[in-house]
Amino acid sequence: MFVDEVNDHNRNFLHVIAPYADQDHNSYLILENIANISQSQPFEAYELWMKLLEGSWQDYPPEAIRKSLTNLVSQREPGIRKAKDIVSEYLKKGIERPNVILREILSNN
Repeated sequence: MFVDEVNDHNRNFLHVIAPYADQDHNSYLILENIANISQSQPFEAYELWMKLLEGSWQDYPPEAIRKSLTNLVSQREPGIRKAKDIVSEYLKKGIERPNVILREILSNN
């Protein structure tokens, strides 16, 4: 894992590098880190994920997507809106898996 939290010292750096993660095929690693960050900082993880989606549209590993979306949904209405924002970004590129995962999460709540 490259970071375990987003803070004032690393926020700008993470937001700058995230859109370029797929250039070295590292987007799956960043998604795993986003999932870990989402456990304690779901909204910071959301911001980082949105930055990642500016340049990378990978939808794997699905476990990381499920974990991140679940942690957003646990924040109730503001988190659900942000989860839907993430899914919308994927849908714009024709990627359905995150939408399927979010629907499963919402139906189980």
